[in-house]
Amino acid sequence: MKRFIAPALWVIVFQLVGFSIGMATQADTMGWYQTLNKSDLNPPNFIFPLMWTTLYVLIALAGHGLWQHRSELPNPWKLFVLYAALNWGWSFVFFSFHMIGAALGWIIAVDLVSLLIVITAWQGNRPSAVMMIPPTLWTVFATYLSWQIWALN
Repeated sequence: MKRFIAPALWVIVFQLVGFSIGMATQADTMGWYQTLNKSDLNPPNFIFPLMWTTLYVLIALAGHGLWQHRSELPNPWKLFVLYAALNWGWSFVFFSFHMIGAALGWIIAVDLVSLLIVITAWQGNRPSAVMMIPPTLWTVFATYLSWQIWALN
């Protein structure tokens, strides 16, 4: 039972951070964002919180695994810390500051760091690397959506 407490705490923290970011950017999500031209592939708005709730579980568990192996695998752990900061910061750059071009560059950085986590963790901590694949794929898709918003606006 004790071994489940730390991963559960990671998940709770990531869900709380995600919820807080959602609340902080909600006015712009419901206002400014609705006025933008978007790709035909842009999912309905209700999909985003569902996806991020699921993805934050995977990201939190991957982070916990990387934290546990940080002494023998310091690079994936350092990349994860950078990834979390970039991931959380993107919403403010895009939604709060309305900096579409900067947000596009920002999300490309998120993609690259996420991919580097998968690559560097693959041999030493495959479960964490595998858990980072769905978030990486989602942010690559989000990069396409961001590019379309930038191009159409």
